[in-house]
Amino acid sequence: MIESVYDGSLDGLFTMLDGICRDASAPGALTQEAILPDRIRRVPQVNTTEGSSQPELFSEPQERPRPIENQTLHAGAEELFEVSARAYDEFLHAWMSELPIEAEIIRFGWKVIAAARDAAWTTARGGGGVSAVSLSMAQIAARAAAEKAGTDRGDPVVRTVLAAAFKARHEVDRFRGLLRFTPNPAGLYIAHCAPDHFILPALGQYFTLRFGETSWAIIDEKRRLCLLRAPGEEARLETGLPEELRSGETRSPGSAAADPWEAWWRHYHHSIHNESRHNPKLQKQFMPIRYWKYLPEVTP
Repeated sequence: MIESVYDGSLDGLFTMLDGICRDASAPGALTQEAILPDRIRRVPQVNTTEGSSQPELFSEPQERPRPIENQTLHAGAEELFEVSARAYDEFLHAWMSELPIEAEIIRFGWKVIAAARDAAWTTARGGGGVSAVSLSMAQIAARAAAEKAGTDRGDPVVRTVLAAAFKARHEVDRFRGLLRFTPNPAGLYIAHCAPDHFILPALGQYFTLRFGETSWAIIDEKRRLCLLRAPGEEARLETGLPEELRSGETRSPGSAAADPWEAWWRHYHHSIHNESRHNPKLQKQFMPIRYWKYLPEVTP
């Protein structure tokens, strides 16, 4: 059984994919069985000591980790993105699900890249020589093959990755509507949550556009992470509670110190509620009970 050691980070996953892509530089050079892990064993990330000139291979910044959309891509990740932006998106969201399917995610990424390489090589060489036209056709064939490989639900690996990605993406969509922001004394709008998946990085761009020049923060209480954005800056991830929030009030919705905005929101919610059309089953489908702790309109 082939086993790989993995630290749980996105950078680590990209590094593993990059290594596979370099080892199999030519179509058919290495089979999947020879280069892909059967399973991946997670190990805790190793923090580098202060002043170290050689950081660990998989280590990530402990202060202000970069949002996913700003991650520096490895060559393997860049190749995956170039041949299929859809597959790259599925790769990211499957990792964000935090399900123990890292081996399947790696196999999925390589399946897409290998299909693209094979199609490009076959098309470019099919005419007996390499020309500008054949290279252009090879790119088209590569992308078509990559799209097909990345959506092949007949493959259990692809099916597993797409299912995990769907769960994470679905929760992102939910939290775009279910997060409730409350201003603290400093005017920073704060929302609390405890999502099932690691979705904070996927919320940065949406809420940056939504709030404009207003400062905001989303606190993931389950993972002790905070997504913070100040005017003129990009949204950034912080571990623990950032300095900007330590001096302000960071209570959860529905607490004893509820502000007038929450009272007005409750009044608005109850005033537009149509009791004759109340459907608890449908409400729980769109607003699962596990999220209610952070929704002022459903707290007593």
